[in-house]
Amino acid sequence: MNMAGDKKNFNKPVLLVIMLVLIILTVFFVVTRCQTGPGGNPGLEEPDRDGSADPGESPGLTERDLDYSADLVSLEQFDPRDYAEEDIPPSDCSLAARLYIADGPGKPLIEEEEPQASQTSQGGFSVQPIPFAASILPGRLSLVTTQITPIKPIYPIPINPPSPLVQVLNPEAGSSLEAGSNFTLEWTIDSGRELTVDILFSADGGATYQDIALGIENTSSFKLKVPDVTSDSCVFRVNAWVGTSLLGYNHSPIFKVVPPPPPPSPPPPPETPSPPPEEAEPALPPPPPVFIEDDSAFIFAGGDASRWFAVEHDLPNVARMVWQMSRIPFPCGPDALLFEAPGLLASAPLAGDVKEFKIDFASILERIPGTGEAEPAVNKGISFELVPGVVLSKQTQRDLYVRVVLLDEKDRVIGITRSGFQVLYGAPGLDLTAIDHLLFRPDLPRPELTIRTEAGFGPGWYEPIPEKGKFLYAGGNRDWKFELTKIPGDSVEIDLQISTVPFHAKNLYDYQNPSGLVYRSRVTGLSSSVATRWYPVSFSEFAPPLFQLGPNTIRYYIRAVCYVPGDVPGTVFPITTKTDSIYYTGDQQVFLLSRLDLDNLPPEEVEVKSYVPKTQFRDYYPARWPLKDYQEYFEVTRPIQAEEMSFFIKNNQTGDFLFPYPTHMSLYPNTTRAEYQATLDRMLPPKAWFHLTINLSSWDAFWGEFFDLLTQIYAGIQKHYNGLKYTVANVIADRFAFLGPSVQGYIRTAVTALIDYGLASVGLPPSLPNFEALADAGLDYCTRVALGEAAQLLDVPVDQVPDDVRKDINDEVRSQLQSMAGMKNVNPLKVGYLKPATEAMYRPAWVDIAIFNPHEEPSPTGTLTLSYYPKDKPHFKIFKYVSLPVPSLPHHGYTTIRVYLTPSNTDKPVWKEYYWGDIGECTLNLTVTYDVPDIETAAKEQGVRGISEHRPDAYYYDIDPVYTFTKTGVPGERMYRN
Repeated sequence: MNMAGDKKNFNKPVLLVIMLVLIILTVFFVVTRCQTGPGGNPGLEEPDRDGSADPGESPGLTERDLDYSADLVSLEQFDPRDYAEEDIPPSDCSLAARLYIADGPGKPLIEEEEPQASQTSQGGFSVQPIPFAASILPGRLSLVTTQITPIKPIYPIPINPPSPLVQVLNPEAGSSLEAGSNFTLEWTIDSGRELTVDILFSADGGATYQDIALGIENTSSFKLKVPDVTSDSCVFRVNAWVGTSLLGYNHSPIFKVVPPPPPPSPPPPPETPSPPPEEAEPALPPPPPVFIEDDSAFIFAGGDASRWFAVEHDLPNVARMVWQMSRIPFPCGPDALLFEAPGLLASAPLAGDVKEFKIDFASILERIPGTGEAEPAVNKGISFELVPGVVLSKQTQRDLYVRVVLLDEKDRVIGITRSGFQVLYGAPGLDLTAIDHLLFRPDLPRPELTIRTEAGFGPGWYEPIPEKGKFLYAGGNRDWKFELTKIPGDSVEIDLQISTVPFHAKNLYDYQNPSGLVYRSRVTGLSSSVATRWYPVSFSEFAPPLFQLGPNTIRYYIRAVCYVPGDVPGTVFPITTKTDSIYYTGDQQVFLLSRLDLDNLPPEEVEVKSYVPKTQFRDYYPARWPLKDYQEYFEVTRPIQAEEMSFFIKNNQTGDFLFPYPTHMSLYPNTTRAEYQATLDRMLPPKAWFHLTINLSSWDAFWGEFFDLLTQIYAGIQKHYNGLKYTVANVIADRFAFLGPSVQGYIRTAVTALIDYGLASVGLPPSLPNFEALADAGLDYCTRVALGEAAQLLDVPVDQVPDDVRKDINDEVRSQLQSMAGMKNVNPLKVGYLKPATEAMYRPAWVDIAIFNPHEEPSPTGTLTLSYYPKDKPHFKIFKYVSLPVPSLPHHGYTTIRVYLTPSNTDKPVWKEYYWGDIGECTLNLTVTYDVPDIETAAKEQGVRGISEHRPDAYYYDIDPVYTFTKTGVPGERMYRN
């Protein structure tokens, strides 16, 4: 049947006649029912739901009355588990595209299979994976040595000739290298572009190759181990890549690889064993990077912070793409907002056929004002453009978001990757849970520190440091060497520390910045095969010479801290050696006799002001999930007048009910308007909410419009929110014209940033219909952060805007946000007194942290990090990892940081079991790290020191610069501080 044709041929006069007949029948039906009813006061008796009424009772509902009917409800009627977490408003707007990140620097392999252990002709060895991206820790040396790998062909072998842009400088033609020996390959590449390099080896003149190193940085040299082969036709090959395009390649001259000389016959065993030789530190190459879907990869600032990304899609008509980086999750919304997303930091176009691209996070972040870096890093990734006028508060860790937008030839969006793809960037924190384990696990294997038996840096015997301490004479050789053994295999950093006061473990700060520190040697980027390290320490670098020391003695404390990966992503925890004593004395007799009284005076503890504010976890509120069919719940926003009432309402508990006013007055003619209004005021006061249902029948089209209602509400609110910055910033700035044009500009910049991404930076998306109420608690915090960042951008003092002006800014923004609270006529009845019920909608979980500055000076800025995970599975995130800036507070300044939490892994059935505590408790882990100077520097600046000249000073901060709070509980239940 041709329905379209039927509609076109339908005669309009016939339609009018039918409608007139229906109206007459309806009026007749209503009059008839009114004549049979006794009337009476409203709200006393309820008609039968089937439309009939008993003789002498109130008349029943008509079909028209049943089209809109509502039942009053309250939260007490619902069990929390009745709420539907699967009905959370969508936060991901991916479309036909997926994004992957490499699990380490360098160019990932194309193969999808896991890397296998390699076998050589001389025997096998296993390439052990590095579980914690050690090669990207701060201070990493660009040194990689390789083991022998099997010869395997490269397919396809390029047929294009070698490029003159690439020149391999060594080894010389016809020269010989010993198999297994160390060799430094050198090359030049005539190109000003950012490159990565592959190094290959061939034993048959270039017919087949084996990989030496893939996707390494172009440093013009590379230390390698010559493969264990014997051949007269060996060449090295260097490939130069620009992104995923091969710029060119070239070979070294042909050389020989000869067997190493046979080892000498072992000498007869001496009466005393020979000292073990010290070999170069062995190192296994890290496993080649692979692409993963994990969206919380941690990237260490200070090392190689570049990462390869891969875009996967099946769209045939992609003309170009754009990658974007944001400080907050990308909102889902109309296409017009894709390139004006709040929080956007950087972006760049990509060709439509690009599958892989590289982003250097350090280069981007260090070019943004406020990050604290004087010189931006050299860009190792693809070129990018920064969003102008962006400033970031300094943070130790920062969560960033990356996505790719795919466009066709007409620049229409045809694909987009996940909006919440999270990357963590910064310095690792300390894993609190692991440190707790250390306190209760004295049997945990520890590394050991020993010292050379004789002074000097050469090979020799090492002996344990005596329990009473090791005595060193200031008038002799002051160069000594320490040996660290039993290093944990997964160590990512080792820190040798020498201090003048005993080491403490009172707080996290004591591990990384111990008091009295005079010497340290930090090594990062370790290989998983390192088990022993040697440390040459010259005491002349920090200890006084003999003529200054005289007959006195200084007691030094020495230890090594090995950091291994923590269970929580982005953290490490320390494993320390025992603390040993080194007695550095100028009394030769005491040195010779080693009879110094060890009961020295204890160090004098000296308090140093940190100006760190008082920080306190307040409570955790669980998420309130949306009710099933939450779109059908509405809330009264203002008193309703009788003539405005347009639907049937019933209170199932009291029995009160009302028809729409005209219908009710027809059905109950003895009812006065005052009586009707009184019942209406009692049943539907402001903030009352109810379940509204609409009968199907002839209202199908209207019903479909009803289901699209929330989508329209979200779009309207987001449009209002995004347009707010263009009006409110000027309104607020104009209010403070008396402060001068420079301060006006400062305020305008801060308010624009606050509205653009300030509220969303605490995790509150503007797509929530009730977000203006939730934003109220975090508004002061967001304003402080926005003012601080604007001050950095404009180079003005952050305290130039007084607190009363900040309060006025808050009030004005709050007023503008609340103007959206009415949302009039956003309901099926098109009336101005109803809005979607906030009690039925999703409300995100949050954590409140209170911060108060009791000092006379402004408090330092800091970084807040928060995670929530099962006790036995720290890598399974209940909520997404959070990293937020903590603003500086003036004297007696106070603020509350409300951290909104985004559920993670909700697609896994076990998530719900964890959330409700069905399979165990979860751990909430909160850390606030404040940016304080080194304690020795702070003590010197404040001019504080001990009163005793004979006791060393042991400085300590009055308030720990690292605030931690860890508590276990059920995510579905509220959590308090005590």
